[in-house]
Amino acid sequence: GTSAAIVSRGEVSTAPASSPVRVSRDAGAELLMRQPFGTIVGLLAHEGWEITSPSTEDGTFEIVLPAVRYDIGLAVVTIKPPRFTCVARSSAERDGDYQERLVGEMALQNGESILTATTRWGSVVSISGAGSARCRVGRERDRVVLQADMTVGLGVPNAPGLQSIMEYFVRNYASKAMNDCTRALAKGADRLHRSAAPDGEPP
Repeated sequence: GTSAAIVSRGEVSTAPASSPVRVSRDAGAELLMRQPFGTIVGLLAHEGWEITSPSTEDGTFEIVLPAVRYDIGLAVVTIKPPRFTCVARSSAERDGDYQERLVGEMALQNGESILTATTRWGSVVSISGAGSARCRVGRERDRVVLQADMTVGLGVPNAPGLQSIMEYFVRNYASKAMNDCTRALAKGADRLHRSAAPDGEPP
């Protein structure tokens, strides 16, 4: 059999994600930043994310992301729906045109056997993971911006090339999740703006 090789916990580097508020632009982005935690987090559900127990009082909630299947050449990797707890707090940090709204501390809750890799040479392996992230949500003019500092650990069986495959998967999965998040919030900003200004006038 193969012996387990635990990948050292380390930071996952991803570029900040941003999405434009396409219709209401600056006004919609600014309106989004004024919303309570529960409203902002609830907008993520429109991209297929499941949001449970959002609390406007203490900013504590749970996020469940969709399951995915990636074919990345040497292996097909699937992930069960990852479930995260998140505790958010307000932030008023500013840097040039960037205005921050909240900071969320996320922690993976169901990392046991969360990943399965089916390699081209016929092996099927189950992989457990642990992960946490500090996410910062804000805006820069008419764009919703998400920055995340992530730490990930994986228990990867000692099979040829598997560690590199899993590290590649994690980076790509994280990047896609961040882009899905900003896109959902930008679309949500336009919906909020339409609701606040049914005649098309600024709220």
